[in-house]
Amino acid sequence: MRRPGRGEESSSDDLPSSNELQPSLFGDVQSQNEQARRIFRDFKARASKNVLSELESGLQELVFKYDVKNRENRFVVGLTAELLIAAAMRASGTDVDNVGATETETDFEIYTERVRSRISVKSSFTEGQGDLRLVNYLGGSEHRAAEMVPTIFVLPGLGMIYGDGGYATLANAIRQTRDASVIPTRAIATHAHEHPELVIPLNVPVNNHTGTKVASREVARSIVNSHGYPSLGKWLRPEPSPRLAAEVREEIARYDKLREEGALTKAEFERAKADLLRLLQSQT
Repeated sequence: MRRPGRGEESSSDDLPSSNELQPSLFGDVQSQNEQARRIFRDFKARASKNVLSELESGLQELVFKYDVKNRENRFVVGLTAELLIAAAMRASGTDVDNVGATETETDFEIYTERVRSRISVKSSFTEGQGDLRLVNYLGGSEHRAAEMVPTIFVLPGLGMIYGDGGYATLANAIRQTRDASVIPTRAIATHAHEHPELVIPLNVPVNNHTGTKVASREVARSIVNSHGYPSLGKWLRPEPSPRLAAEVREEIARYDKLREEGALTKAEFERAKADLLRLLQSQT
């Protein structure tokens, strides 16, 4: 039985009964892990060089434009990365639904015949990242078990790696903090070395904090520009506020004075100046 495509109507004859669905929806952890592993291996086998090249370029553009030092950008970058990865999987023949915006421990829902698999995606574009958060717990984690759902990791220097709690290297490395379940990236690196069949070589970019785009401003601009709101558009601050521009000029002058006095090297001054100018650009 095939799953109805997007835009298609599904009749009761197309859908399995609730009794037929139950084993796949609520099956044991081992069967869910095995199914997720098969899905990842299939994706690795089917993904063309062109698809993976487009994915690399898309991720590169994403982290070049959006600096994750900005808190709201962190969520946007993570969710956008999931959308790009899911598109690559669809282009390779795997039907993926993005659910990360509404689910807490799942980012992809994937249907294979009558089986629904849930896979998490954890990406980092920070070089030398220590721990990755697997699950955030709003109410504290003192009563939570250290578990790991099927997960696709996307990390600089490692590529795209599949893992789940059935692998001892990963399961033994998970630990609980006060509000999250985390795993060291070094454990993921060890797992990737142990299981090269679960690794897709991918040149994952590093976010060097060069981006000046701010997600909310981009959305606001697209609304006023596409729908022709002249009054809102005029006051959306297409340029930095005069007050902020003045403050940045004062700070640059202060750092320049410190450089002249020998308190800062030329390189330190240039770095500080670049950071201030990026702050100014982020407001445009």
